[in-house]
Amino acid sequence: MINQAVSSGNVFSISGVTGSVGNISFTDANGAALNGASSGIFTTDGEEVFLYTDTVNDNILLGKTSAGVIVFAVYIEETGSPVTGGKLWTIEYEPLRHPITTNPDDSLDLGNNVKVAVSEEINFGFAGAPSGSNLFMTFGDPNSVQIVVIGQNPLNQSEGGNISTKDVLNISQAGSTTSFGVNGNAINPGQGAFITYVTGTNTNFLVPNLDQNEADVEANINFQGVFNATSASFTVNQTNPGVGPVTVKISAFNTTAEPGVNFVDGLTNDTHVSITSFKLTDFVVKKGNVTFTPSATIDANGDLIITGLSTGDKVQWTTNGTHDRVLIQNISDNDGISGNDNNTFDIGGFSLSSANAASTVVGTAIHFEDDGPTAAIVQGAATVAHDETAGVQADANDTTAAAVATLFSGVSNVSTDLSPSGFAQNAAPVVSSTGSALGTDSFGGTIAFSLAVSSAGVDSGLDTTNGTSIFLFKEGSLVVGRIGSAAGAAAFAVAINSTSGVVSVAQYASLKHPNAANPDDSISITDGALLAVVTVTDGDGDTATNSTGIGDAVQFQDDGPTAAIVQGAAPVAHDETAGVQADANDTTAAAVATLFSGVTNVSTDLSPSGFAQNATPVVSSTGSSLGADQEGGTIAFSLAVSSAGVDSGLDTTAGTSIFLFKEGSLVVGRIGSAAGAAAFAVAIDSTSGVVSVAQYASLKHPNAASADDSISITDGALLAVVTVTDGDGDTATNSTGIGDAIQFQDDGPTIGPISDGQVDFSAGATVTHTLNGVVGADDPATYSVISSPASLVVGDGTVSQTTLLRDITNNGTVVTYFKDVDNSGTHNAGDIDFFKLTLSGGSYTFDILNGLPPAELNFGFAGAPSGSNLFMTFGDPTSTQIVVIGENPLNQSQGGNITTKDVLNISQAQSTTSFGVNGNALNDSADHPTEGAYITYVTGTNTNFLVPNLDQNEADIEANIDFQNVFNAKTASFTVNQTNPGVGPVTVKISAFSTAAEPGVNFVDGLTNDTHINITSGSVTDFVVKTGNTTFTPVATVDADGNLIITGLSTGDKVTWTTATDHNRVLIENISAHDGIAGNDNNTFDIGGFSLTQVQPAPDEKLDFTVRIADADGDTASSSFSIKIDGNHDGIINV
Repeated sequence: MINQAVSSGNVFSISGVTGSVGNISFTDANGAALNGASSGIFTTDGEEVFLYTDTVNDNILLGKTSAGVIVFAVYIEETGSPVTGGKLWTIEYEPLRHPITTNPDDSLDLGNNVKVAVSEEINFGFAGAPSGSNLFMTFGDPNSVQIVVIGQNPLNQSEGGNISTKDVLNISQAGSTTSFGVNGNAINPGQGAFITYVTGTNTNFLVPNLDQNEADVEANINFQGVFNATSASFTVNQTNPGVGPVTVKISAFNTTAEPGVNFVDGLTNDTHVSITSFKLTDFVVKKGNVTFTPSATIDANGDLIITGLSTGDKVQWTTNGTHDRVLIQNISDNDGISGNDNNTFDIGGFSLSSANAASTVVGTAIHFEDDGPTAAIVQGAATVAHDETAGVQADANDTTAAAVATLFSGVSNVSTDLSPSGFAQNAAPVVSSTGSALGTDSFGGTIAFSLAVSSAGVDSGLDTTNGTSIFLFKEGSLVVGRIGSAAGAAAFAVAINSTSGVVSVAQYASLKHPNAANPDDSISITDGALLAVVTVTDGDGDTATNSTGIGDAVQFQDDGPTAAIVQGAAPVAHDETAGVQADANDTTAAAVATLFSGVTNVSTDLSPSGFAQNATPVVSSTGSSLGADQEGGTIAFSLAVSSAGVDSGLDTTAGTSIFLFKEGSLVVGRIGSAAGAAAFAVAIDSTSGVVSVAQYASLKHPNAASADDSISITDGALLAVVTVTDGDGDTATNSTGIGDAIQFQDDGPTIGPISDGQVDFSAGATVTHTLNGVVGADDPATYSVISSPASLVVGDGTVSQTTLLRDITNNGTVVTYFKDVDNSGTHNAGDIDFFKLTLSGGSYTFDILNGLPPAELNFGFAGAPSGSNLFMTFGDPTSTQIVVIGENPLNQSQGGNITTKDVLNISQAQSTTSFGVNGNALNDSADHPTEGAYITYVTGTNTNFLVPNLDQNEADIEANIDFQNVFNAKTASFTVNQTNPGVGPVTVKISAFSTAAEPGVNFVDGLTNDTHINITSGSVTDFVVKTGNTTFTPVATVDADGNLIITGLSTGDKVTWTTATDHNRVLIENISAHDGIAGNDNNTFDIGGFSLTQVQPAPDEKLDFTVRIADADGDTASSSFSIKIDGNHDGIINV
């Protein structure tokens, strides 16, 4: 589809209608349907268009080619209610030829070839008809047209009989509509009704005057004449079922006026009239998702067959001549369609149309206006560049193609300045016709490019090398630039491909390039002076043009010198180690130092500064050329940086970045910023390419494994530049990174030898020695211990040993050996520090923080005799033992049974053996107030009376308390095996004494004459037990008498005490009922373990250490030494 349109208002109006407007259709000048009449119009490709009235909808006009292709269509839109006129809709499918090429908007119309004809429609309703079964009924306006309705097979009353023996009519009411059926309320399959169009009916027998009796008499069918119509219609009131479908047959006839008793006889002798067209109005009804769409065909006899009819549908037909009678039949049982054989319908309305009641010409109102082309031209990004340099240059569009040269073969009087002449062409179009359009009339259209000038002889904006202006002229299809005037020699010429927009250039003379700083600068024609033109011509000859300036796309490039630079194999290496190093290019030559005399704010880190120079050039100018303008030309080397302040890739030893700056002819590396001190500088000889280096500050070298490793500047940060200047001032430069050729060698530290140290194993002992470290250039130095014993064991070798763990801190400068009191494996507060090695100020110091730890003697009660016993003795027969006895035991020298006084009892709780007094625990109750037990520390016990050798009988005799001496200690402890209740709390009192050795029968007597020793400190190790959320934390205090009072003791707790002087006996009592604390008066405890602590001499120790020195860039050296510890304080180390 090309386009569509609708008239702004009615193209025609209808008036003088007595009934209602019926059919509106397109006709020819004679009122007949159009059937191939010439329109006088042709398509753009030359095919004639013929006119046709659509056979299905005669309100559609079709324009077709001889091949039947639809070129356009026109549709009548009826307007007004009732209809009073019509608009016209047009739609065009193919472009039409418009003969006026000078007007892209000229108009065509259909002239007098097309008319619109209107028929009049008369509507009939059935309201007011008599009820019951009737032979006939007559309806209509007595002043206009009426219709007589009768069954298909009615009774011929001239033959006698009852009307009900044949077809009768029945009226029914559905909603507001009155309808009729045959032999009932509907027309059944096989039934039908004749409807005859008449005039002049006797009003006595015209509904509503017609009564039921009158409607049963054939003689009352009383009219004057018949009415001829070309079109009629009926409306289905309802079908049964409601959605249908019903199949109906309509046959049209011509008859004569045969009223009265001749009417029924006249139904059989009529002339058949063919139906030629139809129109269906579908009133959609559904049952669920079931619906039917009516369709119709005209059979070979000229009858109309409609299938799929349902409630509300309307059927309209047109005959090829007039007709005045129609037969409407239900043929659902004979339509070849299954499922509808019993379906019925009734008729709820009927209409007649009078053909071509009026007509008017509308062809002149149907216009087809021309469409013209659109011209648009767009300059793209493509340029056409020719380089004056001889040969084909890759950065231009130079070409030697013969086809390009041929484009300019017609140019006359060409300059010989460039010999040979040069040509260029870019395969990418300079312009495109984007936005151009041939329009609707595209068939046979063309789009073509050409060149033009803004005016003849316009200045191109370019000059020859000697300064003469060049002017532009259109010569044939070319634009030629001529020197000085139209008669001047051609300096260049431009061509364009008419189809593609590809531009080509020829150059005959060199041009002036004003930018001396660029030996390959480009110039172009003034943009608006040279024009590209697009011309668009459509299929019927209409044209459009447009243009754009393309002077800036035609470019001419300069010729200039060539610069090349090559880095050789030679480096320049300076060693930051003081003095001239043979493996570098170090020098003290004054001429080299003078090169750097202008460097300001130099670092004093290296003193004196160092210099280096390699006599072999670092770079050469191989590949450079002065070009044609070589007279007076020069080639020179210089230095540059990739960008001001670029990171050199090097850092000072302290880690500060060094940035490069061009300062005069030198490149200087400055520390941190442009204002920083100079770390180094680089110079190059402008003629030879020899490079020299000065170094003022030490640099960080990353390879800690080598003290002489080499580093260099980032290659691309430091540039060597060659500048080539030709005779007319054009210059060319090139550069290459030479950072990798500037090398700085490392300096490394030394350490040692380091003297060994010796200390006494006494708190406060210390020893210090120098490490003998020298850092070198990369100061400052750092020291760390890199090897030392991970742990060591100290002790007397016989009673107790203590394992010390190592903790290295402060970056390896402090090594501490400690006793891990809490067994956490880490160095925490509360641990005991013994030894510490500290590195500081280039020396080491070794300190003894604590003396030898005391040995702990532990006593358990396993193997003790059962029952109630006077005493028990426990311990190692070769070391120390303890004698345990009740606080108030029997003195056997006075006679009596031991059970009358305090006795000991042994009990087992899981894996622990414990003892109590007068039972399994120590009480403080009314029966057993403040029960307690004495524990005496002894040596030399008779092994016969030492657990486990001691039996129950022996343990009841005081004389078997057999030992040689008492053992003195300052620290002791006991462990609660269990309390009752389990969480406690129990209050315990501990009193310390010093006694003489009173074994045997004197032992009990001796319990009362001991010297009291003050306890100075006490502590409790809390073993937490709970009942629900209840728990107690033990608290130890020393009372005014020097006794230790512990409250809140519970199962598993350990109590430790220390006395002011040595003691050898202790009394442990339960005072829970006398502690002033409510709720624990009857609580008890037993003792599950006992310990003594003593100091013993230690063996000598030797600790080996290795210390590493590192300079600031990670170079290292190391040395070892030993620390010898005199454990027995004899000044002699036996390790």
